[in-house]
Amino acid sequence: MRRRLSLLTLLTAWLLATGSQWDMVQTLGWGRMIVRYSQTMTLAQAVRLTFTPTTCAASAKA
Repeated sequence: MRRRLSLLTLLTAWLLATGSQWDMVQTLGWGRMIVRYSQTMTLAQAVRLTFTPTTCAASAKA
């Protein structure tokens, strides 16, 4: 049990030190954008609009 806790602590520290939490936040943001856009358009259009550079830049400013 102690070894498992040590490994979990080390993994968490490594993920936080490398900034992985921001990757997860960004992924969640893209997922929410796709879901929101797909309510009014096709999934392919929603994905395309989500990753359009102008849309990404506008979302980053908000």
